Parts: sequence; C-alpha cells; structure tokens
Amino acid sequence: MIALEELKPDQVTLGSILAGCARMDAIGLLLGKSIHGFIVRNGWLLNAELGTVLVDMYAKCGFLKNASVVFNAMRESNVKAWTALICGSAQLAMAKKHCLYLR
Repeated sequence: MIALEELKPDQVTLGSILAGCARMDAIGLLLGKSIHGFIVRNGWLLNAELGTVLVDMYAKCGFLKNASVVFNAMRESNVKAWTALICGSAQLAMAKKHCLYLR
C-alpha cells in the first residue's frame, strides 16, 4: 500500500476538485483557495484547463477580481475560460466590463 505522503495530485485531479468547489459556496471557496495556493507554491503553470476551472470557481463564488487575476495569469486562454469569466460577470451584473476584453 502506498503511503499518503507519496501521493501527488496532478492537474486533472485538482481540476476535478476545483470544479466541485465551485458548487459548495463558502467551504468550497476555502478549499479552492487552498488548492490555488498549492498550485502557486509548487510553481505550476496555469494551462487552459486548470486556469479555466480556477476562473470558473472564483467567478461562481462571486470573486471576479480573483477570477480576472487567474485569467490574466493563464499562458493561454480558450473559449471556456472566456465563457467562465463572462458568465461570472453576468451573474454579478458586470458583463459589460468583460465584454470589452473581447474587442
């Protein structure tokens, strides 16, 4: 049996957990911020998949500033990342600001 200390999460695992965090309100935000800290501390680059899940989590929890910071830190963005940011903005009546990014 493998000791727990030897288990190392990968981007797919963390992405799945973060997707769940977006649906858990305050406790999910706390866990999601901890995972984000783990990503930063370990020097992981934000690819489109992991970055998009972080943007979505922060946006759904109402932290658009954090979502924007993550979005801007991503090496590459995709339609899903834009959609997560714009939908989060729309939920907080800030869609006009983020639609300006599209121009």
